[in-house]
Order: sequence, then structure tokens, then C-alpha cells
Amino acid sequence: MSKKIVIGLDPSDYTKTALDIAIRRAKELGSVLVGVTVVNTEDIKDSVGGAPVGAIHYAEKAVEKNLTLAQKRAQDLIANFEKICDKNNVKYESFIKDGDPAEEIIEEARTADLIIIGIKTHFRLEHPDVEGETLEKLLKESVAPVMAVTEKPTLPTKLLIAYDGSTQSAKAMREYIHISHMLPFAKKAYLLNVTDNIEEGMELLKKAESYLELYGLDVEKIIKSGDPADVIFETAKELGNVLIIMGAYGHSKLKDIFFGSTAEKIIKDGSFPIFVYH
Repeated sequence: MSKKIVIGLDPSDYTKTALDIAIRRAKELGSVLVGVTVVNTEDIKDSVGGAPVGAIHYAEKAVEKNLTLAQKRAQDLIANFEKICDKNNVKYESFIKDGDPAEEIIEEARTADLIIIGIKTHFRLEHPDVEGETLEKLLKESVAPVMAVTEKPTLPTKLLIAYDGSTQSAKAMREYIHISHMLPFAKKAYLLNVTDNIEEGMELLKKAESYLELYGLDVEKIIKSGDPADVIFETAKELGNVLIIMGAYGHSKLKDIFFGSTAEKIIKDGSFPIFVYH
């Protein structure tokens, strides 16, 4: 169940998709939506730091202008969020925060079930065309599962579940199942295990397959060898129109490299939504 959903609000079309999915979910389950946008005052001030003595006046004016612009955009984002929720008779809370966008969203999501955000983020409200790293921070630190959506409003019709038998991958798979009716048309699930040991990999996937079939999913098992990050990304491209489900792997150096490289490929490409849980 996801009775409380946090949506990261920035000026991009990714936010429109995130809000559309969240509204569908809220209308079905009576969920409360929490709209959060962030003005990073310190970042705006730092962006014109180091100005020579003669240019300090102009730097201060630039800071004032950028702060005013960011605050106005934040107010507009919240007003639009509230308008859409009211139109759809959805309960909501809304916040304009001041600080690091990822940290503020994480803090709000400590008492929520799910975060929905764009796979590309634009939280520098004074420069909305600039992409940021808010999602990467969320994927590493959030206590709530994160669904990062693409710019396209079309919902994925298939699931690609990266499953290696680890606690993290099992948690991600199970957590997604609990909200699976958010995407009622995604009934085809591809279970992917990246290993050189085909027999061992198939045994792992058989157990996961039995679990998923209890929830009415049509499951196909895939065993591949190679670099996990490359394999997951390339398999997603082969299948097309998939939601990638994966765990945020541990804290060891090797696992951080694996998760980081996989997430980096997916985020940079921007074509596939992802669902990640610690």
C-alpha cells in the first residue's frame, strides 16, 4: 500500500508525468499526496561567490534576482500542484522547502510510503534548464522506495526485475508488488539474473517466479553473463517500454560501483522509469 506519496516538484515535464501517476494512485487508494519543491538559497548565493570587489554590488543584485525568480517558480509549482489535486478531489499537503533538494525530499519521505520523481531533475529553479543530481542522492539515501519516471506520460507495459537473490533485490521486488496495481497493465515480468552459473541463476529465478505468479504476473526468466550494469541496461533496451526494478545495493565499494554505474546509465539515457528500494 502507498497511502502517502511524496512528489518532487520541479518545472520540467518529468514532474507532469510524476504527478499524473501519483493522481491515479491517490484516486484509487485515497492516498495523500505531498508536493515538495525546494529553493536552495545557499546554492544561489554561492553561485555568484568570489566576485571581485568592484563587482560585489552586481553580484548581490544577481543573487536577489535569482532568489526572487526561484521563489516565484516554487510558488507557481505549488499552486499548480494544489489546483490539480483539487480538480481530482485528492487530499494533499504542499511544502516549499529551503535547502538541498534531495535532503528535503528525503526528510519529508521519512513518514511516507513512496517517492515519485522525474528520472531527470531540474531543481535549480532559477535556471530550470539545468539538470541536477537530486535523483542520484535519493536513490542512495532515501528510506522510502523511489519511482523515477520518464518525460513521456505513457505507462510501461512490462517489468524488468534485476534479481540476484540478495536482500536488496528481494526487498525491491516485494515492495513493488505491494504497489503493483499502480501499473495495472504491466502484467508481463522479465526476471533477470546476471551470472556465469546458469544452473544456480535459474534456481534463484524459479523461486522468484513462483512468488510473482501468485500476484497474477506472467513471468519470463532471463539468464545473462557480463557486467551487470551493462546487461541490465542493454536488456531494457531490447525489451523496450519497461519499468526497471532493482535494489540499492549495500555499502561496500564494489557494490556501490555496480549500483552507481547502473543508475548512471539509466538516468543519462532517460528512456526507462526505475523503481529502487533499499
